[in-house]
Amino acid sequence: GNTEVKAGTTEFKHISTLAEFKTEIAKAQAEGKPVMLDLYADWCVACKEFANITFKDAAVQQRMSQMVLLTADVTAMNKQDEELLNAYNVLGLPTLLFVGADGQLRDDLRVTGFMAPSEFAPHLDHLLN
Repeated sequence: GNTEVKAGTTEFKHISTLAEFKTEIAKAQAEGKPVMLDLYADWCVACKEFANITFKDAAVQQRMSQMVLLTADVTAMNKQDEELLNAYNVLGLPTLLFVGADGQLRDDLRVTGFMAPSEFAPHLDHLLN
């Protein structure tokens, strides 16, 4: 089969546990890629704005294509969701967590609340450079 990934693809991989997040960080580190985790819930309006506006922006997509993109749906707020959120002191949504290519959490880059493409694209440059 064709396993080649299109350049510039910005598909998010769904994760649901803290263990899965750590596994994906380790895989990304092995590939020398940074990670972005998008935490969202169905009731979160700003999360939908990220998906529909910011993540669809060409300049943002160009940067996102260089990262491992993960998403976690924490709508249910079950035990797994709480464990993931508590591990990173996530207090509200939307929250975007970033991990450098070295596997280290970049808490200085954490995004809480909506960010427009014009602000978000240069924000991602800090992670990539």
